[in-house]
Amino acid sequence: MGPLVSDEQLSRVTGYLQSGLSSGATALSGGHRFGEQGYFVEPTVLVDVKPDMKVVREEIFGPVVVAQPFDDLDEIAATANDTPFGLAAGIWTRDISKAHRLAALLKAGTVWINTYNVYNAALPFGGYKEAVMRLSNIEQLMRDMPVSDIRRTLSYHPELFGHPFSVYLQVVLRGPSDWNVGERELFAAFVSRKNQCSY
Repeated sequence: MGPLVSDEQLSRVTGYLQSGLSSGATALSGGHRFGEQGYFVEPTVLVDVKPDMKVVREEIFGPVVVAQPFDDLDEIAATANDTPFGLAAGIWTRDISKAHRLAALLKAGTVWINTYNVYNAALPFGGYKEAVMRLSNIEQLMRDMPVSDIRRTLSYHPELFGHPFSVYLQVVLRGPSDWNVGERELFAAFVSRKNQCSY
């Protein structure tokens, strides 16, 4: 485990720790800055947390995990989905059938099982909620952005096109100086089908 990226991030993460501890959370391990030099924070496990605490509701971007007890998969899914974020999730379990059932319930662009942060660069990825480009902004984006910027932006959000992914590649990456009317209509059709696509 390495240092945080900056003094600003160190202050941010230790601020979350202080907020959690002062709100009643308990540090099962860690909970503090490590050393006086550099930007190190002890790997921390927080327990005795409540759903409305900042350490539960917000992304900390540090070596901090919140551990909450649960009774069943539906409770886990409801708790995990009660967030404005939805880029990725991780499930750790010995029961692979439970992992698959839970993965289907989670509103996250990527769900890892017994691993984390492993990507295949050949596959599209995206997210839910705040982790995905807002569809209401698409028309404005297409009107005002240069095509090169659209291509770059959408290369990070292929889920806007649904599948097949090959059509996305043909339309966006074939290199026109501008999209024609037919391409704009095709794009709009894929956006409208987004929620009907399963992938």
